[in-house]
Amino acid sequence: MEKPISRSLVLLTCAALLTGPCAGEMRVWTSAEGGKTLEGEFVKLDGGTISLKRKDGTDLVFALDKLSLADRVHARELAERMAAGAATAAAAKDAVKADLTVFSQFKFGETRKEVQELLKKNSALEGGMVEAFMARTGINGIFYIDLDGIRFDLYFDFNDSDRLREISLQSASYDPGDYNGALKSAWGRLRSGFIIRYGEPTLATGYPAASQISEGVSMSSDIWELSDRHMYLGTGMTEGRVTCVLRCSGEKYVAPEPEE
Repeated sequence: MEKPISRSLVLLTCAALLTGPCAGEMRVWTSAEGGKTLEGEFVKLDGGTISLKRKDGTDLVFALDKLSLADRVHARELAERMAAGAATAAAAKDAVKADLTVFSQFKFGETRKEVQELLKKNSALEGGMVEAFMARTGINGIFYIDLDGIRFDLYFDFNDSDRLREISLQSASYDPGDYNGALKSAWGRLRSGFIIRYGEPTLATGYPAASQISEGVSMSSDIWELSDRHMYLGTGMTEGRVTCVLRCSGEKYVAPEPEE
C-alpha cells in the first residue's frame, strides 16, 4: 500500500520550487534609456528601490525607475515569487513543528494517570482503545502518529516512582536488507524535519552502520540538547526487524568514557 505524503513534505517541496528560480539568477539589466547595461543577481525590491548583487559581491541599490520597463516588470515578478516562496517555507516549518509537538505535550515527572489523560486529549495522535482495556494492557504501542508519511508507535518509560522518564517513537519495521535503502531514506527525511524544528543537532555522528545494530540495541546518530529535554534520533532492531527510533528524555546525555 502506498504511504501518504505528509503536508509538511508537500509544503517543503513547493517552497523549493517557488524560491529556487529567484535565488542566484545572474542576468543583464538594461537602463531606462537603453544605452547602459549591468549584470547582477536580484536580491530584493523595497518599495521603489531595487537591490542587486554583482559577480564580485558588490551590492547595488538604486531606484527601480532607472531600469527599462521590461526589467521593472521582471523585478516585480521576482519579488512576488520570493514572497510566495518565503510564505510557503514558513508554512512548511509550521507544519513540521505541528507534526513534532507530540514530544512537547508531556512533561517529565508526570504520573502515569496524568500521561493517560493527555493521551486522550492529544488530537495529533491516532489509535488508542477503551479506557478499561487501557488499564489492563498499558499505554505502550497503542497510540501512533504520522511523521512525514511514516507511522510511529508511541512508548513511555516510567521510573520506580511511576513518573514519566522517557518518551520514544518507533517506526514501522523494515527487513534488515532495507537498512541502507528504505530505512536510511526514512531516517534522512526525519532528520531534516528535526533540523527544521530544533535546529542543527548538538552532536551528529552520521547514519549508524548496519554492523552496529543488533537485537534490542539502538544507536543514536544525532542528539539535540534542549533546555528541558534531550532528543535522540537513530536506528534499532526489534524481533529481527530494523526501525527508526526517536527518543525524548529529561535526563542529560552523558558521553561514554573512551576505552584505554
